[in-house]
Amino acid sequence: MAISAGLSQEGYIPFPCTFDAFCRRYMDQLYVTVAYGNLNVKVLGAYAGLFTGKAGATHQSDKELGILLRIPNLTVIEPGCNDEMAQALRVAVETPGPFYLRIVRCEVPQNEVGDGYRFRLGKGVTVVDDGADAGIICTGYMIRTAKAAARKLKEKGIRVRVIIIRR
Repeated sequence: MAISAGLSQEGYIPFPCTFDAFCRRYMDQLYVTVAYGNLNVKVLGAYAGLFTGKAGATHQSDKELGILLRIPNLTVIEPGCNDEMAQALRVAVETPGPFYLRIVRCEVPQNEVGDGYRFRLGKGVTVVDDGADAGIICTGYMIRTAKAAARKLKEKGIRVRVIIIRR
């Protein structure tokens, strides 16, 4: 983190990478050196959530999001498919300041958000609009699961809207 902070002060846009579950090891540097200074560092945290593949339970990250969301100046994004990841990376590069992108390390769909989707910071997007009986709010890799749940509920006569949230 300290090296990335220094590189950003020299005009570079560093992309340090780690496993999301291990971010607590450098949380002080992320908070004090990068975020407090509002430096242009874009962190990639892999294995976001419980999807760890062969890495196992030691790589699951179920607490880090709560900490990351409370760091001042830090924008946290969790893309849900390849199309969204490409757009989120572009937004991160084009937007000054620190970003943390929570990503998975497994095969993800090319497009779970629909044709014509445009990633916008801070804007939620409705990806299923089948009614107002219930709503599912999700982010990241869970888009596919939320859409499957909405389909199953629809078969039981429950009309569901699925919304993805972006910070």
